[in-house]
Amino acid sequence: MNSKAFVISFDAVLALLVVFAFLVASFSLISRVSDSGFNESFLQAFSFDSLKVLEASGKLQQAALENDSSGIDSFLNSLPYYYCARIDFFEQGSSVPSIIASKPNCRNVPSNSFLARRFFAVSINSEPVFYTAELKSWIAG
Repeated sequence: MNSKAFVISFDAVLALLVVFAFLVASFSLISRVSDSGFNESFLQAFSFDSLKVLEASGKLQQAALENDSSGIDSFLNSLPYYYCARIDFFEQGSSVPSIIASKPNCRNVPSNSFLARRFFAVSINSEPVFYTAELKSWIAG
């Protein structure tokens, strides 16, 4: 038996063990990393952007004027499947929502949802009426 071949084989096995140990350690560290920080910042940006888009497109004002959430519902239905949202409209001074729009299959708002608010005005009979749109968002799963 050639002793060179034995040493080369032993080195190869030792290298494989080192690579395997490195992979196990890497996957162990990666599995401990939480994505909740990303989810929170994603929800915050996505929620504020969604309300801004709805206001800029006039869908918030239209929903308040017509007391109809169909435009908001179509917007919520077009969101990615993992993103759940519910929008409540409050007239100034009221604590009871006048309109509620939510994405289907996302009815139960969890306690760890993100809340974003947008204030806007609607002119009714030449008088401004102020509303608050509250968007509660969370990641489905």
